[in-house]
Amino acid sequence: FNPEDIQSMLTDNIYIQFFSILSIEVITLLLIAYTLKIKGATLWKSVGLGARPTLGNLGYSLLAYGAYFVAFIFIAVFVSWAIPAVDVEQAQQLGFDSPTGLELIPVYLSLVVLPAFVEEVLFRGFLFQRLRALINLKFAIFITSLIFSVAHLEFLSGGPLNYIAAIDTFIFSIFLIALLLKTKTLWASIF
Repeated sequence: FNPEDIQSMLTDNIYIQFFSILSIEVITLLLIAYTLKIKGATLWKSVGLGARPTLGNLGYSLLAYGAYFVAFIFIAVFVSWAIPAVDVEQAQQLGFDSPTGLELIPVYLSLVVLPAFVEEVLFRGFLFQRLRALINLKFAIFITSLIFSVAHLEFLSGGPLNYIAAIDTFIFSIFLIALLLKTKTLWASIF
């Protein structure tokens, strides 16, 4: 294989893209578990997944999502007025081109299921909880949300930085942390 063939497989084959994403997500979880094991902790309980998910977690997540959505709309309108250079209609680069039929399954898993679980474990379960133990709660919320938003700027997309996606994910992260603090479990944030 030459580099162009490898690049083509990674960008044109949905199943290879899925297994690449799955591999990265599994490695991320293993690294978090290893880090926690060194400190004498277990992954599930340390990140807030010790208890089983409940319908209450789902209810709180629906309420938080509604509140986040309203907050984001107001902030997006304000940003479009206050900072016209930010393209509030810029679409996120999802990395999949026109999937159809059964290809929709790995795309759904790659964009909805895996990130919901792994990003919550990484950002709210691991990073936020470690920061919270070290610094003021407000700073822990801010730093976690800032890092989460910077990760969504789409540095490697080849296009302009996606500032509205970063603003969106910053706000979303605050609501996800509020869910974690309210429910004492990561399941509501994952939902």
